[in-house]
Amino acid sequence: MTEKWHKEPIELFNETVITIPTFRKNNLDKMGHIPELKNMYLWIETTAQLEAYIKPLLDAAQSRPINLAVDTEFIRENTYFSQLCLIQLAWENHVALIDPIALNGQLEPLRAVFTHKNILKILHSGRQDLEIFWLVFKELPKPLYDTQIAAMVCGYGESIAYNLLVEHLLKIPLDKASRLTDWSKRPLNEEQCKYAMADVTHLLHVYALLQARIDETGRNLWIEEEIAELLNPALYEPTPELAWQKIRANRLKPKSIEALKVMATYREQQAIARDVPKSRLIKDEVLVDLATHLPESMDQLKRMRGLPPSMRTNPFISHLLQLIVQVKKSSEPSVQKDFIQDRILPHRYEGLLDLLRMLLKIVSEQEGVAPKLLANRNDLEQLIIHTLEGVTPQFDHPLLEGWRFELFGNQAQKVILGQEGLYWNNGRISCRM
Repeated sequence: MTEKWHKEPIELFNETVITIPTFRKNNLDKMGHIPELKNMYLWIETTAQLEAYIKPLLDAAQSRPINLAVDTEFIRENTYFSQLCLIQLAWENHVALIDPIALNGQLEPLRAVFTHKNILKILHSGRQDLEIFWLVFKELPKPLYDTQIAAMVCGYGESIAYNLLVEHLLKIPLDKASRLTDWSKRPLNEEQCKYAMADVTHLLHVYALLQARIDETGRNLWIEEEIAELLNPALYEPTPELAWQKIRANRLKPKSIEALKVMATYREQQAIARDVPKSRLIKDEVLVDLATHLPESMDQLKRMRGLPPSMRTNPFISHLLQLIVQVKKSSEPSVQKDFIQDRILPHRYEGLLDLLRMLLKIVSEQEGVAPKLLANRNDLEQLIIHTLEGVTPQFDHPLLEGWRFELFGNQAQKVILGQEGLYWNNGRISCRM
């Protein structure tokens, strides 16, 4: 995927772009064409303007590969689904700020851009952007590149912020004063537009520099595997029946886990139906308290210590109590005991987990990659359970296949089985047979 795309830094975006963003209204000439743009951006708020902007992009992509920087601004404080407020695009010397609010969400012309095989869509930490695009188009932008993933492959730490990456690679400090702005308010002022534009203009440079380094190290396959995971539509479809697995709860009993599952499922369904944040209905910690104590009536609920007084009058609570009663009466839990046990790391393996975390730190430092890219705590726990207990992982375990197995998983299993160990050597910890 990556080798055919342009990787050389583009010198068209300089400090002038950021300081003189004045061309906003009346973007089309009398013939409906986009005029010559230099060191400016287009403010797009009509379908005609949007179609005129993307036409030269699609025309250019017929004969050569194009790198397109993409970003969005959205708000989600009061809704379940993100509310798209702005789309930023940049390719070569064409920069656009697209107003989906003025367009009333009519963004269909962008589908041809997001699905064009000769246009590489470049994002930074793009998962939330992709969730929005999936909600709008029921289709994900392809081909795709995420510079945050590339930065982790290049050893820039876990989930590095865009402004820090720009500052490190390009030596350009970005003004983040507008980061927490309400992007739904109109009109946007020039400072907000400058902030939004910088999110895509510098992204083209960042991509070029990171990809050049990845080419040098031969790690393109790593990027492609990570992008393939990011392009899984299942990541962006709500799954209420799995919502309970995202809630932190300490070693609940099987009945309590069953209650947590049905309550979390119901809360997720209601949040989706009402398009409100699920915490607005009831917070995670309250669900865990209910699952722990399993009250069946309001009287029992009132005797629970630590429960916020507002919860005792929350109309949402009454239905949750009914669900708890149903769970306590049921004989066959939908969450099987074996599955519950398989998800929990036995206490006797806590020291082994610490050992694997040390090995992870060693390997990531030696290979110059972020530890998070290799494995997280759950990956390590499930690898221990799989290796020592013979339990088949409940998912395709990333450490048992592909480049992660070669780089870390194989060695980690040998440490688990006592076939390799860690030792102190010349001021550093190393691993040997």
